[in-house]
Amino acid sequence: MLVFGRLFGVLSLFVSGVYSAGLEIQKQGRVIIVIFISILLISFRLPVDGLSYNTTFTMLYAYSSMFRLTETALAALTIISFLVAAYNTGTAEYRHIALAALLVSLGRTMLIRSDTWLTPLPGIILLAAGTWLFTTRLRRIYLWT
Repeated sequence: MLVFGRLFGVLSLFVSGVYSAGLEIQKQGRVIIVIFISILLISFRLPVDGLSYNTTFTMLYAYSSMFRLTETALAALTIISFLVAAYNTGTAEYRHIALAALLVSLGRTMLIRSDTWLTPLPGIILLAAGTWLFTTRLRRIYLWT
């Protein structure tokens, strides 16, 4: 469930960036189902050691460095796709959304990988600020308010 949740969050942000950059598929359900099934396959096939934990009390799973690299690459592609959307549409709001996606990914990373008691507070602040900025700017674009 942990692997599924981590991948589903990152891929959902990625898909929102791809749609903003110009993907024009009218049936979003197909994209969501493909993401859902692919993440289920990955999370069921990924070996997890339920008896071993790292310093953040996260169960150890195989290919963790490749998993982190995939998350980082998807976050970077999400930010780039929102910047492409800003360039294509000429809307400055997409640049703010790219900044918000960066804040969300940094805050999420700080919360997931924090080893000390000092890191969760800045991670929560970055995640909350990025989420607020992301949702308010997307609302302005799609609801024209």
